[in-house]
Amino acid sequence: MIEEIEQRGYTKIAHLKTGGQGDVYTCEKQGTAYLVKVVDLLEEEQLDVLKGINALGNDFFPRIIEIINSGKKTIIIREFIKGTTLHDEIEKNEVFSYRRAKEIIFDICSAIRALHALKPRPIIYRDLKPENVIITPEGKIKLIDFGIARYYKTESTRDTVLAGTKGYTAPEVMAGMQSDERSDVYSIGLVFYELLSGKSLQDPPFQIRPIAENNEYIPDYTDEIIAKATDINQTNRYATIDEFVYDLENIKLIKEKHKSKKKRKTVIAVLLAIIFLAVAAALLFPLFFGEKVETLLALEFEDENDINYLSMDSKERIEISGGTLNVKDWCGLKYRPKNGMLVHFKVKTSDPGGSLGLSQYRLNPSLQFECIYYDEQKNTDITTWEKQMQGFPIVNSQQWLDIILYTNEQNSAVYAVICDNESRKIAYIAYQIPEFFNEESTYIEKDKTFYVEMMTFFESEDNFLTIDYINISQGSLKQYLKENMAAYAQHRSITDEFLSQDVADLPEMVFKPANEW
Repeated sequence: MIEEIEQRGYTKIAHLKTGGQGDVYTCEKQGTAYLVKVVDLLEEEQLDVLKGINALGNDFFPRIIEIINSGKKTIIIREFIKGTTLHDEIEKNEVFSYRRAKEIIFDICSAIRALHALKPRPIIYRDLKPENVIITPEGKIKLIDFGIARYYKTESTRDTVLAGTKGYTAPEVMAGMQSDERSDVYSIGLVFYELLSGKSLQDPPFQIRPIAENNEYIPDYTDEIIAKATDINQTNRYATIDEFVYDLENIKLIKEKHKSKKKRKTVIAVLLAIIFLAVAAALLFPLFFGEKVETLLALEFEDENDINYLSMDSKERIEISGGTLNVKDWCGLKYRPKNGMLVHFKVKTSDPGGSLGLSQYRLNPSLQFECIYYDEQKNTDITTWEKQMQGFPIVNSQQWLDIILYTNEQNSAVYAVICDNESRKIAYIAYQIPEFFNEESTYIEKDKTFYVEMMTFFESEDNFLTIDYINISQGSLKQYLKENMAAYAQHRSITDEFLSQDVADLPEMVFKPANEW
């Protein structure tokens, strides 16, 4: 096999691993890295499936360079994908935030949906599992290993090739029955379950359990979606991936169904629940730490219309590309966040620069807190010296960071939380803003409204601030962190301690005129 590969101009051929389906090698050609898989000779239909997938030119699948039949072996040479498998990511992270799990699953759904949409014959993947999903350094997914993918045949009642992985492959596939779109939905549901719970059907107790047993911060109505996707009976599952995605995207409808079910419980159970909630609210929760979080605005920058929510000096310095917003200049959000609202950015910079803020305060490139005040009488900006954050030190080195800003509805205390999901570190700070901050004298725009501020302070114009999404929500900061900060469970004790502490005053003496920076 090695000679066959070398004859086609490939060099630096190195054995990588031996798997259940064959040997895997890496190689190079004209300075480009490739991956080589050597398997038992594929039948004509299997070759057609691979060629059909390759013809899609879809970014979710690695590009196949050559397929070579040599003796009793088939050699598949494809592009080399940088990244780690989803299996390794799960091993490292244990559980994912609800948001990140949905991002990954939606990408997987988009990839498999492309296979199901092939005409005239859809392709059923049949082998979705974390080992066959690669997460690229950019956070995108690639599906690999299509050795048991097959065409769906309406005239057939059984699959001709029995294969799959126990614990991920649908039971009808393992039994040799006809697989269809619902078979892939089953695998998607199991992977989603594993992302949220950290458990698979390969782990004890070898069954799907309520997610709350392993991740108490995931809403229990998520169990309903997973249960329907992974029903052992094909006819009870979502008929298509689109139906599964619809329920995830319209989770509020599932909530309402869930509430309706609860209403049918006995009067005694309802009264007990009300009493429990009343006591818990009175004894356990600070005034601004309720249990509800409502999304008011979600910008994911999928199209140019999202720019309409921004104010800026020049559109030439702002662009939407690949589902992200690139900011090379000042811009603000045309939304007035009031006290009690949360603003959540997911951002990174091409260089450790740029700042994000809410109304009169912001986080600087060094990930330090700064408060800004405009003195109308003196017509000058006054600022605090940068305040060091607590928690675990985070270095702003071009990685994605989750930044959550919140102003207490009761007393205008400011909270800022940063999470680096790569290192699983969090940093935080909270200050009571001085009384002289008010709507009349705050650092504000000309139209006298508060704003969300996004700035860049780079020496080179080639650098920019990249924003993956901006969420504005209203409700409990603690609950929001539980649901959206992947590192919360790991740092729960110190985070809860931070949120329960009295917030220190930010004294006037720390303010300095801008010309004294």
